[in-house]
Amino acid sequence: REHDDRRISCLAYYLATLTFTLSMPMLTISISLCIGYFILGWTWQTFLVTYLMTAFHLLVQIQVGRALMVFFRGERIFFFVNLALAFYNILFSGVLAGPSDTPKSLWFLFCLSFSFWASSGSSL
Repeated sequence: REHDDRRISCLAYYLATLTFTLSMPMLTISISLCIGYFILGWTWQTFLVTYLMTAFHLLVQIQVGRALMVFFRGERIFFFVNLALAFYNILFSGVLAGPSDTPKSLWFLFCLSFSFWASSGSSL
């Protein structure tokens, strides 16, 4: 409403929206990573890199969801496309089966999955 009234600028509106949208997920990621590091006993030197890779992955997921919502104009098909995309990213994230366990003709599916790159980057 404030944006439509032109009481605030576009930049302020989008920064406030971004802060509101991402503040809770970023806090949740940091808390869950702290719990995971404590339970698994990982070295805390890699915490920042793992947090950044996980946060960028979340940001990509949110932006892809927004782009799909705009593309499908909020239609019901958006739910099924988003569900299929989530299933694809889980299947080709490298957690269930790595690229070495799949035929070489399917390796390109791992390269297109941003979950694969996020899990690979955070495990380095």
